[in-house]
Amino acid sequence: MAVVIPSLDVPQVKAASPYQLWMTVEVIMKTENSTVYIADDGKRFATETECKNYEETVIKRKKSLKFFYIVHGPDLTEGRGMYGLTYMAIESTYVPINAIMDYCFFTFGRPVAFVQGCAETDNWTVYPTDEAEFNKWPQKKMHVGDYKYPAKVLFISNGEKLEGLPEPIKLYSWVK
Repeated sequence: MAVVIPSLDVPQVKAASPYQLWMTVEVIMKTENSTVYIADDGKRFATETECKNYEETVIKRKKSLKFFYIVHGPDLTEGRGMYGLTYMAIESTYVPINAIMDYCFFTFGRPVAFVQGCAETDNWTVYPTDEAEFNKWPQKKMHVGDYKYPAKVLFISNGEKLEGLPEPIKLYSWVK
């Protein structure tokens, strides 16, 4: 417990004698020790059970994520680049690239497109990335000519929502 003893030069303290001033004591702080449990990702918990449960479920799921980005939607008039950018986190028990390729076929169509109907170009391309690059997606934009298109982000999972990611899309839910 901290104790503050005002000095004689403090104007708000009115005491008739130094002895009365010495007897004026004000408590301003109380200290307390507590244990905080910190998970691998820095999240804090009050109990060890909550922390272990979080690490066994959420941290395990986050470590199993694979990250990709897809550039898609080519400029088929002049062939100046791609209009679309999609970042994708995938939690899958299957090979993640198979699920992503399937998503791209159903969403963007064939992997090959033709500029002005004759020059072959990619319709979409998938690239692996890491979590640090994935987390920069809000600042990313595709530039084609004077147009700037913001990136989209997807989370494909058969599980529940994970903190920091959008609502999950069920694996293969795009197949009707």
